[in-house]
Amino acid sequence: MKPDDYYVLFSPIKYWKSLGLGEKKFIEGYLFNRDHFHASPSAISCILWKNFPENREEILLKVFDIVKDVPIYLRNIFVRKAHKTFESYFDRRKFQDEDNGIFCEKDGNEAHRMTNGKSHYNKNIIGYMVPKGFVINQTNIDLVRTTFYNTRGFYLRSDNFIEKLPLFAAKLYPQKNWYERDIYFTTADGGERYLADKEFLKSCLVFTCLSQRNHCRSFDGSDRRFYRNELCFGQDTLADSTIKKYKLITIEKTLLETFTNILAKAKQTKNYNKKYTYGTYQIDEELNTRFKDENNEWIYDYPELNTAVNDLKAKLTKYYEEVIQPKLFEYELLK
Repeated sequence: MKPDDYYVLFSPIKYWKSLGLGEKKFIEGYLFNRDHFHASPSAISCILWKNFPENREEILLKVFDIVKDVPIYLRNIFVRKAHKTFESYFDRRKFQDEDNGIFCEKDGNEAHRMTNGKSHYNKNIIGYMVPKGFVINQTNIDLVRTTFYNTRGFYLRSDNFIEKLPLFAAKLYPQKNWYERDIYFTTADGGERYLADKEFLKSCLVFTCLSQRNHCRSFDGSDRRFYRNELCFGQDTLADSTIKKYKLITIEKTLLETFTNILAKAKQTKNYNKKYTYGTYQIDEELNTRFKDENNEWIYDYPELNTAVNDLKAKLTKYYEEVIQPKLFEYELLK
């Protein structure tokens, strides 16, 4: 009630980081592991505030965990405010689109259920991206070939799609440590600075087209249109023509060679359709077939293909951490 009153607030940090609450004088703060409070491992803040107005952009929190009933200090983390979501990056340009397109599910297949809004069709549409809010979570990003069933995202167009792929990469920040979860958000606070970094755009193109989280598929729609996946490599796609404009570094050459090996093995499978262009996800879902044996263990029909897919996944993880992740923070796509 009074300017010299104090209070301790034990809460997820989003109340201060993105909701605009708690604009008081910061005294001291900690991050604890929610795993010890009957929840999944993630960060929760405990902060001493003074009831005096103060507007600051970052605070320093001390990270503590509990090991064998003993509090253990781990590190300090700067928590920064998040102001704008990725929605400000959505492509809202108007085109002469047809209004009789189809919808996709999260898995990239055509949706056959109640959907929201309209689905547009245009030859310049190569995908549909749905990056939701501030939160970093694999459930908060969808990338499919055409309109997502709830129409909460935007279309990727052939003329500027590469500018939007960093949003996909940012939403897949792995948060390997519990004290990163619920602390880092995806933001548009850095504006368009990232667009000037062509090497960064290239790396996000490589990552997106090889990632299994890219659920773009090639398929024949119920509207009698063929939806061709253009966000994959080695099959005369838009991604192929785009990547030729850049000079690849060694790890990128290795990644594309690994995918070429996967594609060669995929073409030998029973379900391969030469009409389609395949990304890693569709290969793993439709061509890398498997079944469970009497011990409930997976048996792969094409073990060499499965090994190659796993090899690409491991290499792509390393590439993301070393090449992409630092720049996501630099350009405040992660904050």
